[in-house]
Amino acid sequence: MTTAPPEVQSLASARDFGQLLAVFRPAKRYGVFSGWLLLGLLPFAFLFGSAPVAALVLGSLFWPPAIRGLMVSAVVVRSIAGRRIYLYDKALVHASAAGELDCFRWDQITTLFQRVRTRRIGSKTFRRYRLIATRTDGKTIKLNQTWAEIAQLAQQTAGRVTRAQSTAARAALREGGSVRFGRLVVDAHGVTGPRGSAAWSEIEITISRWSMIAVLVADEFLPLFHARSWRIPNTQLLVQLYHGYRKPLP
Repeated sequence: MTTAPPEVQSLASARDFGQLLAVFRPAKRYGVFSGWLLLGLLPFAFLFGSAPVAALVLGSLFWPPAIRGLMVSAVVVRSIAGRRIYLYDKALVHASAAGELDCFRWDQITTLFQRVRTRRIGSKTFRRYRLIATRTDGKTIKLNQTWAEIAQLAQQTAGRVTRAQSTAARAALREGGSVRFGRLVVDAHGVTGPRGSAAWSEIEITISRWSMIAVLVADEFLPLFHARSWRIPNTQLLVQLYHGYRKPLP
């Protein structure tokens, strides 16, 4: 059964975060830990042999990255292993190992940058996730492979943030306002990019397998706008607005 400590429950109740959905812990990747450890120990094989100079050369190359890798491992660093993320209906609560709580309400997140890297090895597909959410006061939280079950955490977070942003964005567009996505600006009538403007009915938004997002205009060779999707804030919201406002061509 999913539970949270009393202090987290009290905070969630006081701020009306709703139901606790899941608890996420740091990933203890023993394979990665073993790799950094072996890399750090490798130069010692030469240090006590017949090539101490080679040991020092290898050490200068291998020890810095090995130390950095071990110092961010949940296997050896208690302050990392003790962190928790509590996912609620209306917010995410990050708890440090010291018990400090930081809350990110979905409706208080202004920008969400997300990146998914896909790699195939044989018949298996591996994905690496990276999300950066920024709150209205400028505070950020980063979600990446350091968390166990990162796919579920990333998808849940992105989906709930987008739903919260959608309510505010649609209200702004109904009142004649606009919403900015980097260099792209949208309103109730269409989109405006570095190369001009177009109505919703004239455009098509695509995202390629290489994470390139493009705003294409009918009968025009060059796109109205294109960029890597992870460099544009709130891409899921942009795609949602596109499907909501675009009308079929006659």
